[in-house]
Amino acid sequence: MLAVIILSPGTNNGQTGGGGDNTIQMNETMETEQNKIENLRVQYDPLLMSIDGVVSVGTGLGKTGRPCLLIGTSIPPEQIRQKLPEELFQVDVELQYMGNIRSQDE
Repeated sequence: MLAVIILSPGTNNGQTGGGGDNTIQMNETMETEQNKIENLRVQYDPLLMSIDGVVSVGTGLGKTGRPCLLIGTSIPPEQIRQKLPEELFQVDVELQYMGNIRSQDE
């Protein structure tokens, strides 16, 4: 016996947790955001790392679960935020107090 299953776009097709086109669109949106953030990180990394109190710059998921630019600080984040270029705020930016970062040898 031969069975044929026809899947149509935008339907759940009985799959648990499926989102059809919405899931694909969300993944593409997050990927676009991630790429924009990564491009800004590469462009501004040297400048950000030269700011006194910035100890790390990276990309990741923020508190909202969306991609963001993560900036680690050794001083209160409020003191850093005012020093950041305005262009960075076209994406989500999260500042996290991390304290001083040292190697294990120190």
